[in-house]
Amino acid sequence: MMLFWILAITDLIMVGITWAVYGSSATYRDGMLLGVHLPESAISLSPVAQLTDSYQKHIRKFYLLHLVLGVVVAIPFFWLASIGITLWCIWFCVFLARAVSLLYSAHRQLYLLKQDLKLCNPAEEPFTAAVDTHTATQTGKTALSLYWHLLPLAMVFIPLFFSPVRNYIHSDTTGLLFLVIWIAVWLLFLLISWCYSKTGNRIYSAHSEINLAINMQEHRSWSRMFFFYSLCNSLAFISELIFLANDLEWYWWSHLLFFIFQTIPILTLFVIYFRLKKKKTQILAADDAPIYVDDDYYWRNGWYDNPADPRFMVPDRFCTTNFTTNMGRPAGKILTVSMFVVVAGLLIWMCGLFIRMDFVPVQMTIDGTQVSITSGYTDTSFSTDEILDLQLLDSLPDDSFVRSNGSADGHQLLGVFRGKKTGPCRMYVELDESPVLSIQTDEYTVFLTAPTKIQAENWYQELKDHMFDN
Repeated sequence: MMLFWILAITDLIMVGITWAVYGSSATYRDGMLLGVHLPESAISLSPVAQLTDSYQKHIRKFYLLHLVLGVVVAIPFFWLASIGITLWCIWFCVFLARAVSLLYSAHRQLYLLKQDLKLCNPAEEPFTAAVDTHTATQTGKTALSLYWHLLPLAMVFIPLFFSPVRNYIHSDTTGLLFLVIWIAVWLLFLLISWCYSKTGNRIYSAHSEINLAINMQEHRSWSRMFFFYSLCNSLAFISELIFLANDLEWYWWSHLLFFIFQTIPILTLFVIYFRLKKKKTQILAADDAPIYVDDDYYWRNGWYDNPADPRFMVPDRFCTTNFTTNMGRPAGKILTVSMFVVVAGLLIWMCGLFIRMDFVPVQMTIDGTQVSITSGYTDTSFSTDEILDLQLLDSLPDDSFVRSNGSADGHQLLGVFRGKKTGPCRMYVELDESPVLSIQTDEYTVFLTAPTKIQAENWYQELKDHMFDN
């Protein structure tokens, strides 16, 4: 039930945002229509208007369809998470690929139409590139130094001075996983900040003061935004780690704080975006010498391809808050291909993992004194000498179990868990099966169900016999 609502709401938001971003490209702004530079008078020409209308009709049908499909693909989560996640991954890839191809196709058609109709800006001397050295030397001073990102890094290591947190990380893989994930996220924001600092300046006018005013606003705001996001991310992970390490009763409070700390920078990002957009419009409205930079040739296929441009990352043509790689540079091609391979690999791995969880049966084998339990997710093994208590229960104990990693989809509990009373445990439990075999060792407690009651009783008796033999 919970997975359905999470995926359905996420899909609706994702489709809505994509529609708002890509759909707005059909509105004439900043001298461009569908990412192609045109004089404002050209948008009323019949071929241009027909192309724009056709694109808007296509995307309206496309996005309305996927608003529905985004909810439909989440329905299988009511039954099996593996089927749901597989269908979702397929839908996700198809949706993004088609959304991008619709935009790039319309962009390409308009670019060719511009060439055929010889449409150009009325400026007497259009530019294909522009540089303002005064702006370039000044804006770098306004951006927040990358050294500030050391503060969020230092913050996360402060909880390690407290013994409950250290013990939690040492005894529970979730704690260590949290730390590793956080460091990866911190490095991501550091990389984003560094890439942004290398993107250079955008030139809007022949007046340096106008270029300087806009670029200083952008560099100052976004460099601080990246730092603020990294800072909030650290606070989110710290709150989650401290609560989990101390008291399970506060588990949901830790989730709430995590959500709050992650939501604040997202809302702040939108505020900064619209504030910068308004400020930029006000500054450019007073400009009497705008520079027309016609670099459409390098964007002719929808992506940026300029071997002569030393920049590795450039502002995206269709979403000014985004950045894209320069496909004319070898590094740009390598990064783009690598990202596709990594994302595709992660999606395939995730689908395979969930399929194994749902369809690989749990098995228990005893070889001498060694007990091995295998499943589609995680395995465990221990010696019969380590068993402190063995019980065959009608159901799971009345305890509050928190998943460290694994699956808790309403049908099964599979993986590493921790109970408030039970402590660390390993779950191999189908919730509609009984009885439940409880095996307590000196490190953790194993809860195990079998496909049939007879098999569970046989496992119990087999373990009991080996315990008495030793």
